[in-house]
Amino acid sequence: MDKENRQTVLSVLLGILIYFVIVSVPVLIFTENKLKCELGLLAGTVASVGMLFHMNHTINKSMYMERGQSSYLAWCSIGRLVVLAGLIVLAVWSDVIDAIFMVIGAFGLKIAAYIQPILIKRFEIKNKK
Repeated sequence: MDKENRQTVLSVLLGILIYFVIVSVPVLIFTENKLKCELGLLAGTVASVGMLFHMNHTINKSMYMERGQSSYLAWCSIGRLVVLAGLIVLAVWSDVIDAIFMVIGAFGLKIAAYIQPILIKRFEIKNKK
């Protein structure tokens, strides 16, 4: 993994963790069943981290393919969505974790992707000093 790719993955991972911490505070304050909701949020966050590493692997692999990159990327994307949907269905049937908070935790990847440029700028400023 080259330096820019590693920096991108680390900044998105940091964004996911920041999102988890920020969302955990209201969950721990305002929900009735704190453990169930926090476990759902944690499961969604773990799913987000898994999707991040799978996306990174998929993109790196598709860069060296001679042909069929677009279909490979599409099928891997569908596979990630199917796995996430399966995990949500398991969460609905389970009494251990909250499925709604699992979905909220899974949004951590989206939010982290949006704040990733801000985190990259912060890292660059600190590295220049």
